[in-house]
Amino acid sequence: MTAATTRPNGSTTPQVPQFARRQDTSGPYIPSHSLENNPPKIEAFPRGYPSLSAFLSGDKEFTMFRCFTRLHARVLLHKQDELAELEERLDQLDQADSQVDSYRLLTNRHLSGDSERRALLSEIESKLNQYNTLFESLLAHLERPEPEESQIKSVRNWVDGKRPVVYSETSFLNDWSDLKRARHTVEKGGLENLLASYATSPSLVGIYKVGLLSNIALQY
Repeated sequence: MTAATTRPNGSTTPQVPQFARRQDTSGPYIPSHSLENNPPKIEAFPRGYPSLSAFLSGDKEFTMFRCFTRLHARVLLHKQDELAELEERLDQLDQADSQVDSYRLLTNRHLSGDSERRALLSEIESKLNQYNTLFESLLAHLERPEPEESQIKSVRNWVDGKRPVVYSETSFLNDWSDLKRARHTVEKGGLENLLASYATSPSLVGIYKVGLLSNIALQY
């Protein structure tokens, strides 16, 4: 029941009940787990394609695949020839209409009597889309850098050591010229490549060793 206050004139005014503010006793929010990067290790994946895919995707240095340049070119040549034939058919149809009924070439494309041309253009559009998609894909592959010899050898050594799949299914590592890797944010410059070639050149390594021994002999 709500209490009331009596005024001097005898009327009463009900009192508004007062509610106590609830206090938060839970304390400051503390996350149960700290933010950390803890990807699964390669060993956590079953042997086979699960572990092979985990290895290839675990480090950008080892992410490399064939781009099948020759197959791209073969299919593109086939589609290119198909489009050339369709182009010739369209030109012949245009020439025929220009001789018989040139008005067809000047009117709306939805003209009911022009169903043959519309069907031909629809087929050309479909094949052009396929051709362009494949062509752009090939160009994108060709613009990607090839993996370095040391990177390929590292992947080959891991595959030969772990043997995640049968050897015949690792043959993609044998065609070095067709392998492509991810484009790194910062690629090596010409000076770095030159120094790397010097470091691995047998003749230059021999010259370096001779010079080093000569300097040591002069010091003594």
